[in-house]
Amino acid sequence: MLIKNIKKYPVIFMALVLGIILGIKFQIYLYENFPNKNESKINQILKLTTTYYFETVDTSKLVESAINGMFNKLDPHTTYLPVEEEKISEEIFTGEFDGIGVEG
Repeated sequence: MLIKNIKKYPVIFMALVLGIILGIKFQIYLYENFPNKNESKINQILKLTTTYYFETVDTSKLVESAINGMFNKLDPHTTYLPVEEEKISEEIFTGEFDGIGVEG
């Protein structure tokens, strides 16, 4: 009787692993084929603007401005820091600075 129970564990384990793998694949499929309606709208506007605007568009600045505009609609304590500013802010709070270590 104990041997029959032991033989069931690998089958249960394989079914569990297969279920997890199929679930992940299905989630990826849904995300790629049915994007969020708002994400799609933002991507469309960005693509149309860069394609048809009469001057060259700096997409990085456009995206940064859009992000800042979104956060301005939230509470006054929520802000977005670009990577460069985040590094400077982190250095200030931790007291770790890159450089030669000279203080004035």
